[in-house]
Amino acid sequence: MVREEDRAVAPPPRGDVSAFAELLRRRRDSFDPDDDTAADAIRFGVAPLVHAYVRCCRVDAELSPVERSLLEGTLNDWLRAYAESRGLPAFDGTAFSIHEIAMEYADCRDVAAAVSRLFRASDAATAPDAGGDGPSSGGRDGVASGGRPAGDSRDAGRRR
Repeated sequence: MVREEDRAVAPPPRGDVSAFAELLRRRRDSFDPDDDTAADAIRFGVAPLVHAYVRCCRVDAELSPVERSLLEGTLNDWLRAYAESRGLPAFDGTAFSIHEIAMEYADCRDVAAAVSRLFRASDAATAPDAGGDGPSSGGRDGVASGGRPAGDSRDAGRRR
């Protein structure tokens, strides 16, 4: 269960990304889908990661490939917790890049709604008649919007 003292995290836009990712990874390790909710996964894991990424983009703090990988690995750990809490099918690899979620967040201004929309769209893409390959089947592994690799430099710093 996520402990009360672990609930507040204010990620600095130019702070130590590896320490931030490690803190959220430890927090994820204490997440229990029997005791914690999908909303907890968003509030205590996904949202802080997305907000940190957005803040980095706003101040033009370019993330190194290693930093981005750390954030995305931790993000997808939390997305697995979210999916498990919602009773969604498990996935391996990458469900969505941090950039994809940030772009969806820019459209709706709510991290929970952004995640829900992306999972819904992915589920629609995995429907038998759609021929898609969403996170429930592990097919989004490493692919960002537009078919580019998730770490593609053209995604870095792109803002709405």
